[in-house]
Amino acid sequence: MYKVENNTFSGSAGTGIDIIGKTTANNQIKNNNFQNLCIACNAEKNNGILSNREDIATGLLFLCNNYSNNATDIRVGNQGTIHFLQGTSNTGTGNSFDTMSITNLMADYPIWFLYYYNKNIVTHKPLTFSQFHIEDALRDGCSGLYGYVGDSYYDMRVNIDEMENEYQSKWLAFEGQKMEYEAIYGNNPIDWDNCYNNGNTLILTPQISAYMQLVKTKITMDNICTDAIHIIKNSNELVLTDYRIWLSRLNSIDADYLIAKSYGNDINEALNALNDIFNKYSFVNMTNLGNYGYCLSLEVQWAGQSEDSTFEIAQTTIDSLSNIALTKAPAALLATALLENIDENRVKPWQRLLDNRCIWATPAAYALSPNNTARKSVDNQQDINISLTPNPTDNQVKLQIENAQTDMIQVEIHDVLGKLLYSKQIKENTYVIDMSQFVNGIYFVSCKVANHSTIVKKVVKQ
Repeated sequence: MYKVENNTFSGSAGTGIDIIGKTTANNQIKNNNFQNLCIACNAEKNNGILSNREDIATGLLFLCNNYSNNATDIRVGNQGTIHFLQGTSNTGTGNSFDTMSITNLMADYPIWFLYYYNKNIVTHKPLTFSQFHIEDALRDGCSGLYGYVGDSYYDMRVNIDEMENEYQSKWLAFEGQKMEYEAIYGNNPIDWDNCYNNGNTLILTPQISAYMQLVKTKITMDNICTDAIHIIKNSNELVLTDYRIWLSRLNSIDADYLIAKSYGNDINEALNALNDIFNKYSFVNMTNLGNYGYCLSLEVQWAGQSEDSTFEIAQTTIDSLSNIALTKAPAALLATALLENIDENRVKPWQRLLDNRCIWATPAAYALSPNNTARKSVDNQQDINISLTPNPTDNQVKLQIENAQTDMIQVEIHDVLGKLLYSKQIKENTYVIDMSQFVNGIYFVSCKVANHSTIVKKVVKQ
């Protein structure tokens, strides 16, 4: 979750903010000035929920910004998404556009976004747009503060008790609105594509009005939570229980990752939080989850080395981290940090990448590694490599072992909680493992080779 707020972006070309991510939380670009830019705000990839719009929508919001003399003010790129409701019928976004910009709102995605502006302020109405339905609202939620505000912007609430009371009030209102909505409309989704007169003006049915009220209350709740988390993290002493409570209230996968991070070296709690993510979200990408585990296993292993020591690591490890770093998944940041700590295939004298509030999990791979240390190369011996195909698999997986100059290899499979599910000694360099009886999920396959470190690979059963 993030807010980009109270800044000025200016230049003769280029982009003010380039949002390239895969988080669908209620993030905000708020109270900023954008001027003299090619593209002021550019959103790529998945920044909002579109597939099931009968659910309570969440996503990236553009609020209370000033746009001046840009070629394009807000652009949603090809296959990119944002919150599909920018404002509601009661409260507009509060963005201001001058007449110098060529295009105010532009979306390359083949779906319409709904944008509300304050009809009482003439500069709030977008004049040039594509793939946006434009509707007016009676007001906005900017409290008269538009664009960059300055230092006074940070005269915010610092009383957590006050924020707790405000959140509880909104939560009770939200639960009441939700119960009433479900009682009246059940699971009947809104047919958004057919809610417009002549394809232009939205028909504000009672169901749409009730739905928009739910969305507005949810955004308010998330905003309170985000502010509270910001205050807690910047306090002199981080109270982890409060931190986790506020994160849990966001009800998003991104927040749940942070909850798991917060357990630091408490391995069991961190793994339980990781397993909760897998069980809670049907849409979770198991490969991304596994990459998190892989990176964090290296982080913890390397952190266990003494500060004045260096040790060799395998090129295959570097290649794996490089591939993860190229993705836009959450594990990319950690993979990048790990790579920055490597110098010519050696780990530099270790400095912890993250403090205890940021290490969120250590997967089974950590428990499998001998003495909980990173893999070390053996002098005058080629690095052993293992491959698993197909991966993901729905039945069998073929284990291929290269450069194993030994007669016996111990193969084991653990789940994400470290439970041993399979163990066998083999002599072959190619071996087929039957996973048909395994439940769908992420597993770690380890090969223990005589006179060599354990090698661990993840496999996904689907």
